[in-house]
Amino acid sequence: MTTERSGQASQSGEVLSSAGIARRAAMLAELDTTMARRNIRRRAVRVSGVASLVIVVALFTNRGHPGVSTSNQIVVTPPSAPAAPALIQMVETDSHITSRLSSVGSDADTRLIGDAELQSMLREVGQPDGLVRVGGRTLLANEVIPSPHEGEPSDAG
Repeated sequence: MTTERSGQASQSGEVLSSAGIARRAAMLAELDTTMARRNIRRRAVRVSGVASLVIVVALFTNRGHPGVSTSNQIVVTPPSAPAAPALIQMVETDSHITSRLSSVGSDADTRLIGDAELQSMLREVGQPDGLVRVGGRTLLANEVIPSPHEGEPSDAG
């Protein structure tokens, strides 16, 4: 909005004189300078905060490493005793070791039994006698279901 005095309208709609326009220009220049200083100060505070955080993290991460020394003390250790001589023994090769230590027995030690016989044998020794069939496999119940006493402290301790 302009008037006959060639002034400029303010935000309130009033027409400013040339002195008012000059004052407004001076105030805007001062505001720009103040805002620039404030932004620089804010940026400096942020950068120093991040830098101090990085320094603190670096100090804590290097604190326990053996290669980092934080003191100027010199430590002298006495020479250690010489190590005992190594004991060397000759080991002979035993060609029959696999047959002696093998857990696989002969076919005479193995026999096939049915479910009923297995369940009765389990009952005789005091074990749960249930069988579970899953995907073509037969498992004992105690392999699938934990016993009620499992996890309880024993009387031996």
